[in-house]
Amino acid sequence: MREKTPGMLKAESDIWDEFGSNNWISSDPSSQAILMAAKRESRLEKMQPFHGFVLEQKTLEDSEFTEFIHKLKDSAAEIPPGTRIQLAVLTDFIDPDYEWSAEYAEGKRTCAHWTAIDLMVDEHGEVHSFVLDAANSYGYARMHDTLKATFPEGNHYVYKLETLGSGDQKRVSPIQTQKIGCRVFTVEHLKQLSQIDTETLYGKELPKIAEQNGVVKASKFTGGLKLSRIFRGMQTWTGLNALPTEVKETVVKEKTSETLLQYAERQSETKGGFKPIKSNETISRKNIQYINKKRDYYNSLTQENQERIIEDRQGFTFLNHPQLFRLSAMLADIDTTDSKENMMSFIANFSKKLEKTFNTDGNDICTEEGVQQCLRELQHIDGNKNPGAIKNTILLAVSDLYHKLELSKNPFDLIVLSSVVDACQIATSNPATQFRVRLRNTFDSSSDSDSNSENSPR
Repeated sequence: MREKTPGMLKAESDIWDEFGSNNWISSDPSSQAILMAAKRESRLEKMQPFHGFVLEQKTLEDSEFTEFIHKLKDSAAEIPPGTRIQLAVLTDFIDPDYEWSAEYAEGKRTCAHWTAIDLMVDEHGEVHSFVLDAANSYGYARMHDTLKATFPEGNHYVYKLETLGSGDQKRVSPIQTQKIGCRVFTVEHLKQLSQIDTETLYGKELPKIAEQNGVVKASKFTGGLKLSRIFRGMQTWTGLNALPTEVKETVVKEKTSETLLQYAERQSETKGGFKPIKSNETISRKNIQYINKKRDYYNSLTQENQERIIEDRQGFTFLNHPQLFRLSAMLADIDTTDSKENMMSFIANFSKKLEKTFNTDGNDICTEEGVQQCLRELQHIDGNKNPGAIKNTILLAVSDLYHKLELSKNPFDLIVLSSVVDACQIATSNPATQFRVRLRNTFDSSSDSDSNSENSPR
């Protein structure tokens, strides 16, 4: 067994420290990467792709977010139409052009804040975005401006707090009001946004409520919006009460038909003595769930997959090889409801084509350990595991193969590997999901979506 990487050691230390404690889940990027991978596995189980990546901005010059956006611009045209990408971005500094803090400038406090960003690539290779910072704190404004500048033809939205209510109820209230918890809000918001289908989020709801500059405010929300679920964790009742009545009456938990107000009531606790305060504990409770989920999921992984998830948390391999987005969609489309026959057929077909490709025309790259390891993993997948785990194992193995071939000393055309992915499309039971068809119709230049142009931000 090879030595563990620093990222793995840090993740394992965090898991141990969190176990049995009352602390918030670690804010280390490795911690978020594990949760993103766990969410991908559960979504693949439900036949839905999920592309959650974790980025860090240490300074303006040392920003993984900026690097990600540049890579995305180069690869967007090759990414399958309708692909959604969720980014959890940690900002470690205060931007002098957007915010300023005397305590930070004097070295009395540090800055570490998480922001959620949802991205969508349309059929023209253009990128659209929604920046959702629960606290409207550090980093989000420049990231929104960067997206607008990099993808000028896209629609770019950003949530901003405002003064809500009137009289004694009048106040500025962000979704997050406590000083800690942004790391949980970010994971929760990315999950919630990814559950809203593309046509609804980018084709209907955001254009409907956004101002012309793309700013989204709570007071503009109307009843019945799926986007209202972002308020489920709003921590203060003064903020919840200030929301429009029709928003508070909107169903945010479809399985139980629970409204936003009912959900918040169920999640709230009243604390204090002389002047008790009622607070929404949704995020605190989610924090405990995520601590347990991260521990259980990490311990279920092989050491190889633990390393892959942490070391490629930024998703750069996906951007360097957009075919991985297609493979992810293909795996999601494989229906294992009745049996795993389709899944096992896909694995056998993929392994056979992969091995044949590498052994053709005297190609000696098949002797490389990376190729051999990928083939071993595909050919010895435990068929007793749940379908989500099997699909995620395939995706991790192939992503790792792409990465290792990049570093290989033996010349090899990576397009050949992509052709193997293409050839296996026939093995999926649903090669073109309905939401991607609807997306093309929604964003087609001749469609009715032009009626929203007056609210389309730039």
